[in-house]
Amino acid sequence: MANIINHAKASSVKVILKHNATKVYLSITDDGKGFNPSEMINANTPGFTSMQELITSIDGELIIESEIGKGSNISISTPIKIN
Repeated sequence: MANIINHAKASSVKVILKHNATKVYLSITDDGKGFNPSEMINANTPGFTSMQELITSIDGELIIESEIGKGSNISISTPIKIN
């Protein structure tokens, strides 16, 4: 959310949190200026690296979709682990 506020120049943000018996899903979509995801991944930015490490540590999946001028969507899914 900080990146949306500080960089995206979005006028709206949509956050969806869902779950089923085995997984939790989070989707964050904005209508901001967008970016090139492959440039961010290849640049190994601290924000992306932190997100990827956190999601990996909980056996989750991170999907980043964005296009310049068309906003961004970040989707995360992770299994529900009951001890």
